Amino acid sequence: MDSEIGKMVYLAGSDNYHLWKDRVEDVLYMKRMHAPVFGSKPKDMTDEDWVTEHRVTCGFIRSFCLPQIWNEVNKEKTNAKTLWNMLEETFAKKSGNNKLYVMMKLMHLKYVDGTSVSDHVNEFQGLADKLSLMGLSCDDEVLG
Repeated sequence: MDSEIGKMVYLAGSDNYHLWKDRVEDVLYMKRMHAPVFGSKPKDMTDEDWVTEHRVTCGFIRSFCLPQIWNEVNKEKTNAKTLWNMLEETFAKKSGNNKLYVMMKLMHLKYVDGTSVSDHVNEFQGLADKLSLMGLSCDDEVLG
C-alpha cells in the first residue's frame, strides 16, 4: 500500500487537479483516512479524537501538494472536508487539460464484472456531469 503512495501525483494547480483528486481519494480510502472528508464522525469516537482525525487527514492531503500552491492549501488546517472543498473550488477549473482528462476517463470507462451496475451508471453520470459543468455537452451520439 505504501508503494502506491510513492507513485502519487502532487497537486501543482488546475492543470493536474482531477488526476490528483482521484489518486488522493483512492489513497485516503486505502489508508482508512476518508471519514473526515467523505463520511461522518463514528458514534464510538470522541470529539477530541475526531478533531485529531481531521488534523491528520488535512496534513496528509497537504503533503501531496507542491510548494508553489502552499499558500492556498495552508489556509485550512483543522477541517479535512473544508480543505477538500476549498481545493476543488480553487483548482477544478475548466482548463483544457482537465476537460481532456475527464473526457478520456469517460471514454475509457468500462463495467467491471462483479460490481454494481448502479455504481457503474453513477460513475458514468458523474463524469458526464463534470463535463457539463466544464461547459461541454455530451450529446446522445457520444453517450451511446
